Amino acid sequence: MTDQGDLFDAREARDEAMDRVDKHADIDWLAEAQKAVFKTATEMPYFTSDDVHERIDGNASTHEPRALGPVMLRAIKDRWMMKAMCPSAPSRRKSLHASPRTVWQSLIFKQRAKQ
Repeated sequence: MTDQGDLFDAREARDEAMDRVDKHADIDWLAEAQKAVFKTATEMPYFTSDDVHERIDGNASTHEPRALGPVMLRAIKDRWMMKAMCPSAPSRRKSLHASPRTVWQSLIFKQRAKQ
């Protein structure tokens, strides 16, 4: 049995965990992740975190890859993207075992002119 208190507690725990991974992630990796989100959003009208991970500089690393969550939240607040009104997509990353990934819609996508 669940109640609203449980949902509130769950959201509070989520927010605390996101804050914790953000504060403990490598600062250079966070900067590269932010660049990757921006690059992905300008190149693709719809994307998942898999697309962002593919664009993070391979020289940057962090002990906690879930730190991408807070980076994505900042991109939402900066109006680079929003949650797409479509079903999730299975992850292409082997380590995630095709688990569902949120699909994002870019708000800054720049369509290239046809040549």
